[in-house]
Amino acid sequence: MSEKKKVFGIDLGTTYSCIAHVDETDRAVVLKNSEGSDTTPSVVCYESSDSVQVGDVAKENAVIEPERTASLFKPLMGKSPTALVLDGEDKSPQEVSSHVLRKLAKDTSDLIDIEVKDVVITVPAYFGQNERDATKAAGKMAGLNVLEVLDEPVAAAIAYGLDRGNDNTTILVYDLGGGTFDVSVMRVGDGGDLDVICTTGDHALGGKNWDDEIIKYAIKEFASATSFEGDLDDNEMQDLRIKAEKAKKMLTGKKPDTNIIVSAGGTTKSIALEKAKFNDITSHLLEATLKLTDEAIDIAKGKGHTIDEVILVGGSTRMNQVEDALTKKYSLPLKKTDVDLCVAQGAALYAAGRGDGKGKKKLKLAGEEITITMATRKSLAIECIIDDVAKCKNMIIAHSRMPDGKVSVTEEFLTYSANMTKAPLVVYESDITDEIFDIDKKYLLGTVVLELTGDLPEGAPLAVTFTLNNDGTLEVSGLDLTKNKSIKAPLQAQKGYSMTDAEVEEMTKKLEGITIKS
Repeated sequence: MSEKKKVFGIDLGTTYSCIAHVDETDRAVVLKNSEGSDTTPSVVCYESSDSVQVGDVAKENAVIEPERTASLFKPLMGKSPTALVLDGEDKSPQEVSSHVLRKLAKDTSDLIDIEVKDVVITVPAYFGQNERDATKAAGKMAGLNVLEVLDEPVAAAIAYGLDRGNDNTTILVYDLGGGTFDVSVMRVGDGGDLDVICTTGDHALGGKNWDDEIIKYAIKEFASATSFEGDLDDNEMQDLRIKAEKAKKMLTGKKPDTNIIVSAGGTTKSIALEKAKFNDITSHLLEATLKLTDEAIDIAKGKGHTIDEVILVGGSTRMNQVEDALTKKYSLPLKKTDVDLCVAQGAALYAAGRGDGKGKKKLKLAGEEITITMATRKSLAIECIIDDVAKCKNMIIAHSRMPDGKVSVTEEFLTYSANMTKAPLVVYESDITDEIFDIDKKYLLGTVVLELTGDLPEGAPLAVTFTLNNDGTLEVSGLDLTKNKSIKAPLQAQKGYSMTDAEVEEMTKKLEGITIKS
């Protein structure tokens, strides 16, 4: 193994993942896996207690052993403790994702004879604190040093921006992947500087939803043609899911129709699907992306920006209906990147040019220095009593600029009783931009507990500071203004959403002995 150190960019996708680095000519190059492909299916099959299959072979075996196979687990990151229940044991989305990352790292090390250790992993811009923490945990479990998690649209814009040579343009990045949707507006300034204006999206909307509609249609037509009643079993459903994805890809090109072979209950039937019908049964999904796009455009307009062009990112933007709808509705120039690879390429460029990663995001790309100014993705609020009523007060507002690589806000609150030894701060994460809003537990992020001296009177002032960093990491601290004493405490995420450092460390050691098979 060569002693030379490199940094890598990884696109950890819902359906496919890939890895890239910057070569000796300053080009971002995607590195092929052991099967010779640029992308690796994000599918994991647990062959035994000490061996897992990852990628194409796992995807194929999913038809035979669906109960031992995990896929489409990215949307569960930070939202569920379980991606697969195997032999009575929960497999977390972090653990399953780590196997995909291990394969990417191992295949790359074998290919270029350089250890893969330092990485930047991309995430949907719409991912919140828990999802980002889960992604970092997955990287650590894979034995990687995660330098940073980077928003996918920003990575795509970096990859796109180096080739275009056209500054002072406002771009909208429409990123429709296998399981998530992001829409971001950015300003490309002088010299290629990137200024993120706003981001919105849906982390449960992506190409898999189009597959689901094909599956529903095929089952309905199959039942009508065969009088089949009941549900498909796990094997039959997995087989149909793979065929539905293939049908979608067939209809993405110029082919006006295709056939789906459905097998269930001992009966097999060929179901015809025309492109027009495909577009019809999925029109509500496309409309959902356009509604979110409208929201982003409206936010950008409110900040004085007009969109000049749209950048298409993500494999699902290959569907003709996407380009047709965007062209018809917005009448803006559409620019196509290498939709499957550009995110990993941009992450590699970012990783290579980030320096120490501190402070402002000044990157050296192809010999040129650019600055990336992020914007907050979500609003972060604290629960408090206002006029004797429990409310949420936003500390950090979504779509706020972060010109120094972070945003820090301090507000003063009062203790609600005398002699308190603890001050629990309940934190919420949402899209709400109002200063004050009603409590809704679906936005609950976690709790920070500030340790107090126990001898403060009722109404003693506490200064609470929220600091949000570029990569979405939230730090909360307090200051006892009576005694001028600083108080720091970690954010404890809502139970089931994330793992503690000790749990991650324990799982990392456990996974070291597992063999990855392709």
